[in-house]
Amino acid sequence: IPTKKLKNGFEMPVFGIGTWRIGGHTTPDPNNDDQADIQSIKRAIDNGITHIDTAELYGNGHSEELVGEAIKGIERKKLFITTKVWSTHLSHDGVINACKNSLKRLGLSYVDLYLIHWPNPLFSMEKSMKAMDYLVDNKMTRHIGVSNFFVSQMEKAQKFAKHKIVTNQVEYHLLNRRREKEL
Repeated sequence: IPTKKLKNGFEMPVFGIGTWRIGGHTTPDPNNDDQADIQSIKRAIDNGITHIDTAELYGNGHSEELVGEAIKGIERKKLFITTKVWSTHLSHDGVINACKNSLKRLGLSYVDLYLIHWPNPLFSMEKSMKAMDYLVDNKMTRHIGVSNFFVSQMEKAQKFAKHKIVTNQVEYHLLNRRREKEL
């Protein structure tokens, strides 16, 4: 699988498996855990997909649990794991606690990329980004990023972060190309 490498040395696989709706929508749904959900992640890994994207929101954490189950026994350095903190957990302590809970569900000591899932103006961007820096400094994540941010929001977030924001994950596909104009 090819990778994308930035000037600052950050590198990640260009293809990955997303886990939205694996393990439920915003509440857990265990109906397909073993035969469909876990097996689909394992099948992707067997076919060379090493980037797995999940979030604490997906299945209210159940998706992360399923990813953790699917990656058991696989050498950690061969995987690139991304997860996201939900927009209601963007206080300084909320970000840190959300990451700790995600790591516990995933069964990992760190993730490769930790994202703020959606911006939330009810929380201080400065405090959120200081918490993201804390996660890098304490080796809970290797890199930080954002998701669903407008350019101005990403620029503001970067002003408050000492570590480089390496990605802005947005929905973009043939049926939804509106981000071409915004970004």
